This record gives sequence, C-alpha cells and structure tokens, in this order.
Amino acid sequence: MNVRRDMFVILAITFAAYFIFSRFDALERIVRFTSTHESLELDELISASIVFSVCMAIAAFRWWREMKLINDQLSRKNRRIEKAMHEIRVLRGILPTCSYCKKIKNEDGSWMQMESYIDNHSEAQFSHGICPDCYEKIKDMGEFSPPAD
Repeated sequence: MNVRRDMFVILAITFAAYFIFSRFDALERIVRFTSTHESLELDELISASIVFSVCMAIAAFRWWREMKLINDQLSRKNRRIEKAMHEIRVLRGILPTCSYCKKIKNEDGSWMQMESYIDNHSEAQFSHGICPDCYEKIKDMGEFSPPAD
C-alpha cells in the first residue's frame, strides 16, 4: 500500500466534496428543513450522525494502519520463508543406483554419474580423493602416486 497515494485520494475526495457542497449547499437545506420540522429532532440526529461518522473514520484509519502493519510483517516473513525454501534443496526418496558403476537413474530414465545427479539436485559439491583401502589396492599397480605434501 502506498500511503502517499492514499493521502492524495483522500485529499481529492475532500476537494471534490467541497466543490459539490459549495454548489449544492446541502447543509443550509438541512437547516431549513429541521427548523420547520423541529418535532422530529433532526438536528440532534444529524449532529450524532456527524460524530458517528468521524468516529468511524478514525476507527477505519486505525484498522487500516494495523492491517497494513500486519500485512508488512507477513510479507517480510513470507520473503524469509521463500528465501529459506530456495536455499534448501534436499534429496528425498529412493534413488535407483547401479550396483556396478554407481550411476543414478534420473527422472527422465537416463543414467547419470552420481556426482552430476547430486550436483543438479542439491547444493552439495564434491571434492575427490582416495580412501586408504582403495589406495592400498591400486598403489601396487602403479596407477596412482600420492600428491607431494
């Protein structure tokens, strides 16, 4: 909600009412009518109506301001939740995995490298290394030399 726009609308309505009532002279007509029909107590009714209208306008403004505050708080919370939901990408369910090459079957039915699948479906990143058991298996084959420290 734009407070400046709302204030502009209120001022425009007020000026429009001023120009209409200056041409129409509604209050003078009401005064003339109530002076000829004093038994109806219309002047008291009009006064009470004016007071009631002012009180309702004040209450409506307070309700509007409170709703605006609540709406702003809700919008901030929604933005935080949306940000958190965007940051959270979790792998769920059963992943069909090849027991030989460890590739994972994706939603399209094609097989992907495990690293590619997890990279596409989560925020995880891979860092490759070699475990001690695998190192023991391949060191005698001469296929691997440990990095220099």
